[in-house]
This record gives sequence, structure tokens and C-alpha cells, in this order.
Amino acid sequence: MNELFATDIEKMTRAHMILLMFTSNRDLTSNHAFKDAKITEVLELVNKMFAVKQIMASHSALYETGFFKTGSNLLLEEAFKKLLVQLRPHMLGLVEFNTCADITPSVIGNKFGDIYEA
Repeated sequence: MNELFATDIEKMTRAHMILLMFTSNRDLTSNHAFKDAKITEVLELVNKMFAVKQIMASHSALYETGFFKTGSNLLLEEAFKKLLVQLRPHMLGLVEFNTCADITPSVIGNKFGDIYEA
């Protein structure tokens, strides 16, 4: 009998873990006192992007229950594109973080911001 529900349990467990990751990240970023207040905004953008991407990846149940209607998929794609545009100026900072101002971790960026000249 348990074999019949194994796939449902796996889906429920996966959805629950994604929800835990989202809420934990949201709570940690909103309650943490960063030195720079803009970090909170950027991390919230990343968290929103994670949530939208997860909904886009597995949204069939939302259609089946009637929560999503026709056209919701286009709205999700537009929301994701909008978040990408908002996050774009912060991408290099998210990928190329460095605690030492004199050493650049890769060839993509440096402390002067001339990524193309390098």
C-alpha cells in the first residue's frame, strides 16, 4: 500500500524542503543586520527569483487545483525576466565577492571595475 503513495510523498517532501529553504532564507536575510543595507535588498531579489523559478519548474498542481488559470505561465515568465533585469547590476558582486581588496579571485572582475580590459 505504501508503494502507491511513494511518489506523492516524494513530491510533498520536495515541496516542503523548497518551502523551508525559501522561508529560512527570507527570515535570515530580513532579520540579519548587514553592514550595508543594500545587501538585504539584493538577497531578497535572489530569494524571489528562487521562488519564481521553483514555481515555474513544478506548477502543474497549481493548474490542477485551479489556483493558476490560463496565462499564468506567461505571467511567471515575465516576473522572472523582470527579476533578472533588477538583479543584473548586482550579478558581478554576487559572483565575484572578495574580502581582500588587492586580490581578484578571477579574471572576470577586478577592484577597478574594468572587466573587459582585463
